[in-house]
Amino acid sequence: MGLERQSENELCSEQQARLNAMQQRESDLLKEAWQAMRLCLYEASFDADISLVPRPDLAEYTLKTDPVDQTDILEGIWRDKRGAKQGEVQIRSDGRLYAEVDVIRSHPTDVRWFVESVTVWGCCGSLKTELRLLPSVID
Repeated sequence: MGLERQSENELCSEQQARLNAMQQRESDLLKEAWQAMRLCLYEASFDADISLVPRPDLAEYTLKTDPVDQTDILEGIWRDKRGAKQGEVQIRSDGRLYAEVDVIRSHPTDVRWFVESVTVWGCCGSLKTELRLLPSVID
């Protein structure tokens, strides 16, 4: 029983070390993605709402294993004050990122649209963003 617990603790510390290393290695990419999502909202006239995109350090990070190639995926979840999921970010071991944050607002300049979320994807230095739009129910 003692050896089993020691082995389990070593595994947990090894995984925590990998998690910390990946977070550190990808900190610039996380910051770039955060800035890109905020800029996307700003350019869509959500000036007062750019704070909807939480800072990267506020996410709860874990390591997941890619089921196809068994590489690490850094996954972060942002939660609101009530604990509900507000957004997520995933960074694959090859540096590709995908992140999404809930906006849940009417479009400020085009009443035909409701903005569900802002998304960002790509690699460091080459990120793309877009708003996920739904047709507005207001005529």
